[in-house]
Amino acid sequence: MKLFFFLPKKELGGAEILFIRIIKSLLNDNANSITVCDYPDGIVFNNLEGKNFTFIPFHHGSKINISKDYTLFIPLIFVHLHLGKTLFPEGSTKVFLWDLGAFGNIEGQILIDKYRKVGIEKAIKLKNKFEKRRNKKISAFIDNALVKKGLYYMNKKDFYYDQLFFNIQQPPRYLPIPVDIEEQNNQVKALTTNSINIAWISRLVPAKIKPLLLLINDISKHTDYQVKLHVIGDGPEENFLRKYAISKNVNVILTGRLEFSELKEYIGNKIDLGFSMGTAALEFAMNSIPSVLTLGAITLKKDWETNNTYKWLFYDQDYNLASEPTISPQDSKSFKDILSEFSDNPPFFSDKSYEHVKKHHNILIVLNKINQYFRENMLTYSDIKKSNILSYSWYDKILSFYLKSIKYTKNLIK
Repeated sequence: MKLFFFLPKKELGGAEILFIRIIKSLLNDNANSITVCDYPDGIVFNNLEGKNFTFIPFHHGSKINISKDYTLFIPLIFVHLHLGKTLFPEGSTKVFLWDLGAFGNIEGQILIDKYRKVGIEKAIKLKNKFEKRRNKKISAFIDNALVKKGLYYMNKKDFYYDQLFFNIQQPPRYLPIPVDIEEQNNQVKALTTNSINIAWISRLVPAKIKPLLLLINDISKHTDYQVKLHVIGDGPEENFLRKYAISKNVNVILTGRLEFSELKEYIGNKIDLGFSMGTAALEFAMNSIPSVLTLGAITLKKDWETNNTYKWLFYDQDYNLASEPTISPQDSKSFKDILSEFSDNPPFFSDKSYEHVKKHHNILIVLNKINQYFRENMLTYSDIKKSNILSYSWYDKILSFYLKSIKYTKNLIK
């Protein structure tokens, strides 16, 4: 099978980790011929060093032709960002889409910046008023991609918001996050004091920092335990986070970014309990650290609860990897409940977290799914072009020009 992977990025994030894991695993199968398109100093390319694959260097302004012999594997968001602009597959080239975050499809909307600044209910009203026709095209595209087995969601949450926003009629298809899991060789020990080392993993960016701030609030309110919070990651919100923790009198250790073996060693030696969402929550569990899900990262602004909600990872359903009370309210717990349950029997939660990841996210299990899904996929580049989501009507262009003019005028006034 000939596969073409496109994810040109220079910084390591969740999507890049997933692509690296999948490509490395597929390269172990001699039946696969793999091409990777990335920056010469890109994160995916440089983490595949020593592997046998074809490399195509990517530069800004590149135009990449892809023959019909390949299956193109890209994040769903790249349909709107790169197809017909950077990537030019032949009509019969198969395209395999993986939705790696909520609202991947709103990248094709003219009012995307506006949608991101308002709640979901207001966004729906806006799109019904200003982008009804374009929204209808995207909706038909998603339904067709699902029917042709060419679109897979990472979790129920992402599909839920697409269904809400685009009125999707077809049932979802899921491809869960894979992890390289080893045999369990570690287990969190029973606590001997009331001191607990909690860790958080994520990039420190606006979309992901809100659940962390709510976690800090919860830590500050509970004095039954001496909690030390290790924040693993970096980003533009780091200074704000440091000041916020000080204002809440919470003991925070900012480690910066830790990757791969360095991350494994740190959390294995220093952490009792992990809190996060998405791939990060699996990092804890695969290393036998009890893993707790928080509210998920946001793409659109919404009215946040003043209280966080938590859920043990092993209660997770449909690969949500987040505590989402609007989607799956069952098994949600307070911070106090989590600490109380954990302190009674840490080894139990260590084992349960590890077993959940081994059963549902083991790379070997996910790889079998991927190979099956590749064979079943019938979605082609021609199908995507025929949906007309890659082209814009005169109304779309006028609306886009109008919005850019307003933005330009506001910047001049400032």
